[in-house]
Amino acid sequence: MKNTTGKAFVVRENIYDKADGPVHLATKVNTAKKELTELDHRPAADVYSAETGVARDKIVDNVLKAPFGRIINGEIYISSMNGVLQNGAITNYKRINVNDSLYILKLKDYRAINEETRRHIRSLVAEPSMIFSVNCIYRYLLFEKDGYLKEFLTNMSRIAPFAGYIGGGEQYNRQHVNQTMVCAVFE
Repeated sequence: MKNTTGKAFVVRENIYDKADGPVHLATKVNTAKKELTELDHRPAADVYSAETGVARDKIVDNVLKAPFGRIINGEIYISSMNGVLQNGAITNYKRINVNDSLYILKLKDYRAINEETRRHIRSLVAEPSMIFSVNCIYRYLLFEKDGYLKEFLTNMSRIAPFAGYIGGGEQYNRQHVNQTMVCAVFE
């Protein structure tokens, strides 16, 4: 995509932040299978369960509330869990590397965050000609479950024509992320 008559800006919306828990070190992984085997030399599922109070068999169900996150240059890049193995490894949609520092994140007030995103877009371009977005399927599921999806789409459409699709992984600043919205905003 290219804007032939003006500038284009990239905006990312993240609705998660670090929880109160500590930073964890990925000490054993299987990058080919996107498995986080150990955090802090313990089975990843055990660490996650101890910090969140969520049973091993409910970890994937908790992904909308508390995914993993990695902080790079002050920005959070989310990694969504999609399975728990018998050995306590957690499989993810985003690859995690040995020695990655990970946090267990918490869901923030996404209505307020989306309002701030809309203000930010307007500060970049007072009257955008179009917004094209990629929204993670997990955001869609969260918003649908909470009855916010229609309001979200309506609010974004009030800024400019709003189009996009639901994806299974987004790219931002050369990073693969999950549970994120990435928008191209056109003048």
